[in-house]
Amino acid sequence: MSALQNYPRITPFLWFNSNAEEAVDFYRTVFKNSRCLDALLTVDDSRGPKGSMLSISFELDAQKFTSLTAVQCSNSPKQSHLSCVATRSRC
Repeated sequence: MSALQNYPRITPFLWFNSNAEEAVDFYRTVFKNSRCLDALLTVDDSRGPKGSMLSISFELDAQKFTSLTAVQCSNSPKQSHLSCVATRSRC
């Protein structure tokens, strides 16, 4: 059995400069039927402090999402939310 079998075929990814965890916490206050499903932490300090959140799978009103902390954009250091939404397709 695949670990992804309970996920929809298409999952939206929301990219953030450094605050994916904070964004997910905010979205969970907006949508009542919400929960965190899984998290991936950094194992060294190459992408932020060791143990910081790299990606979070979560659910907002039964819709599954993944939030990703990306590398800070050099041309927009004050922007906390990147202008990027991607999708993951399960085949």
